[in-house]
Amino acid sequence: MQGNEFFWSHLPFWIVMYGLAVVAWTCLGRFVLAILVKNSSKNYILRWFERLTDWPIALIDLITPRAVARGLMPLVTAIWFFLLRFIAFMVFLNAGMLPKMGVSP
Repeated sequence: MQGNEFFWSHLPFWIVMYGLAVVAWTCLGRFVLAILVKNSSKNYILRWFERLTDWPIALIDLITPRAVARGLMPLVTAIWFFLLRFIAFMVFLNAGMLPKMGVSP
């Protein structure tokens, strides 16, 4: 497989893997920025990270015990999404839907 065929023939794999990675890394970025920037700050980067990650944090908040501090929820959410990404990888692997690396004859 070469070029576009490599990408298009495995599109479900790429969408799931990149989608889960974007959510996880964005939550991790929000966690780090919240440490570095004051909460009352008008920092536009932190505000965008908050907008992008509010929905996954609210979703994971439903299954997370209340003993977890609110400030740690972006980190907990990132961990859950990295775990989901690993599980999705294993599902694709078992289904034989992983892209094959190497030279084809």
